[in-house]
Amino acid sequence: MVRNAEPAADPGRWCWTHVTQPLSTDGSALNNVVRELSREASSQGICSAVAASDNRAYRFPDARILPVDFMEYLPREYLLGREKVADALTGRLGLGRRAVDRLYRPVAEALDATDGPIIVHDGFFGAAGLVAIERRHPHRPLFLYVHNDLSRSYSMAELRRFLARAEAVVCVSGAVRDAVAERVGRHHVRNKLVVVLNGVDPTRFFPADPEPSGVPAILFIGMMAEFKGPHVLMAALRRLENRQLRFTATFVGSFTHAEGLELTSYENALRRDQREIGPHVRFRSFVANTEVPAIYRQHQIIVVPSQFEEPFGLVLVEGMASGLAAAATRRGGLPEVGGDAVDYFDDPDQLADILARLITDPVERSRRGRQARRRALELTWTKTFSHLKTVIGPA
Repeated sequence: MVRNAEPAADPGRWCWTHVTQPLSTDGSALNNVVRELSREASSQGICSAVAASDNRAYRFPDARILPVDFMEYLPREYLLGREKVADALTGRLGLGRRAVDRLYRPVAEALDATDGPIIVHDGFFGAAGLVAIERRHPHRPLFLYVHNDLSRSYSMAELRRFLARAEAVVCVSGAVRDAVAERVGRHHVRNKLVVVLNGVDPTRFFPADPEPSGVPAILFIGMMAEFKGPHVLMAALRRLENRQLRFTATFVGSFTHAEGLELTSYENALRRDQREIGPHVRFRSFVANTEVPAIYRQHQIIVVPSQFEEPFGLVLVEGMASGLAAAATRRGGLPEVGGDAVDYFDDPDQLADILARLITDPVERSRRGRQARRRALELTWTKTFSHLKTVIGPA
């Protein structure tokens, strides 16, 4: 789209302003991406700001936080099911999404504090939120950063209208780009789709020295939900137990990025399976983001058993950078991340065979870990930011 001439920006207010997912927690993968991008920006002399909920504790040490009161135009800080349905109906009729508009209106107002490009991260109707932001800031360059599958409630025509408002649509993998392209069909907004792979900080995620000795340790880290596939790993572990192989395994994470919440029925089912295998399989429900690098270094094998089209797979690249031998499903962007350095599987039997080989052959396990580290070094945040700068434009 062609924008009107932009008024002269105030150098003291100019920055890259990120709009994170409404009401997200600090430990979400999306916020980890924003944190790394703002850190890289700072290292290159570019200021960053993050528009984020005013009732969450966030850690963005290299960015200014713009607090957003999401209840300013809503009686609550989330959308009801009936509001989502009503929005989907009015959106398909070309009448706009009133509830999402009210959700993003205070975001647009918070953006008054800065000048420069606005980067809206889509994790919760971010594409629809472009409308309220562009209405208040029609002259500022606007970008959509797609981390997940866009809302299925968007019709093709509506999605085309949303994406037309952006200068570019940044996709975290080729798999995400292809999914968005399929949704918009043969339309000029496809030309706005750009792949910028996520990265990893190899100075934060690095191999243990020396490598842990003893019984090989397997790691799953992520959301405890069926689509993430921890039950697939648990089934493979049962097969390893039946083969009388020696190992330990740790499942790190919970259904939400918070501690102290009641377990879901799915989490309880996983724990019942764990008790049948034995105490060498354990759970850690919640871990602060700052503790994660050390956890990787306490293990030798990372498993990413996603049962959906994983957009990218930050856990995979972090585990690889930490020198862990890696196994993953061939879903979504995972093959783009792992390349030839990862062993891929489709079901628990295949995973059990991979794990058995890595457990019983320490030389092969070490070789695959070194290969994984080399691949991860090709996917640094420095390279990600350098690519993103070509999309956003010069400072």
